[in-house]
Amino acid sequence: MEYKRAAKSDVLLEEDSSHRSALPDGKDFMEVNGLIVRGEAEGMEICVLAMIWQLGGGADGQWRTDETSLIQTSFHMVPKGQKQITDNAFIGNRLDGAEWSGTHTVTHEADKTIWQLQGRQMISSPPYWQVKGEHMGVDLDLTLGGTANAARVYGAWDDLPTAGRGGYENCCWAEGSVTVNGHKYTIENGWGDHGVLTFGENYDQVAGMREGYYYVWAWHEDMQLFFWVMPSSGIGSGYAYFPDGREYKFGPGEIRVSVLERWTDPMTSIDAPVRWHVNMSTPDMVDDFNVAGVGRSIYCVPVKTGITARYCFSSRATGRAFLANGESVQFDDTTAYVEWGKSLLPFSGGTPESN
Repeated sequence: MEYKRAAKSDVLLEEDSSHRSALPDGKDFMEVNGLIVRGEAEGMEICVLAMIWQLGGGADGQWRTDETSLIQTSFHMVPKGQKQITDNAFIGNRLDGAEWSGTHTVTHEADKTIWQLQGRQMISSPPYWQVKGEHMGVDLDLTLGGTANAARVYGAWDDLPTAGRGGYENCCWAEGSVTVNGHKYTIENGWGDHGVLTFGENYDQVAGMREGYYYVWAWHEDMQLFFWVMPSSGIGSGYAYFPDGREYKFGPGEIRVSVLERWTDPMTSIDAPVRWHVNMSTPDMVDDFNVAGVGRSIYCVPVKTGITARYCFSSRATGRAFLANGESVQFDDTTAYVEWGKSLLPFSGGTPESN
């Protein structure tokens, strides 16, 4: 397939295959191929998540299934320029392995790999990725192109058999359309992310989310930022990307997130954080900015030991990045995405009162 827009990434085609075979049979595992798109259409802020999950490990394991695949669709939109979170409508689904049956197919061709489940396709031709097809009334025809090398925040694929974790996230531009309830929205000023990850039996999401986790993107023409922190597991990793190929990495202890405002969601009664201050600092670079969620969708993942809820916030970021060489980049109401989640109902162990 020919693409009109330039893209770049160091992801290899074989990375977007399934890596489940590197983990032992009969043990818990989770594998995800997915993407996020943020953009604008018809005066609205658009936020889309599309993923195919594969879960397994046995009926007595945490996922409560021998092996099955699930489609995730999360979609919401709010008026452009909205500054405060509201009880907006959204589309989202629960990801319960015990309620699904069947597995996805992975088809390999010379220049692409296709994951398909029911009507949804995830098509990989690095540095390009596509998602097509309908699920829950959301019909997607989206193309993403990499803008930088991958952030390998989950670990190297070669280490998966011993570490029990591997995968990447890749910053992208995004274009195409989302059709919801028969109305087609063409994405403008689109940004996105594509990722593939595989986790083994050592991943306990309920324990890892006893404190809220953060997965955050902020996209600016002059620089893009990404970080993922899971305090309960001691995980913290982030990247800053520049169009000229420079990238800066941040590790545990170098990423700090402070909650500035909370909101009691009238749909769930969850006291969710909706505005944050973020500081990422190394001797080479300091990024200091505020992020505000302006719209939300929700998904949840039940497992044997409890239930976790995940909020997908269409967000805006304002702040500045400072480099040791004197260069700086101003973020002024910049497109962003924040995912926050925590254990709502752990069946043992409890959760901290403040997180």
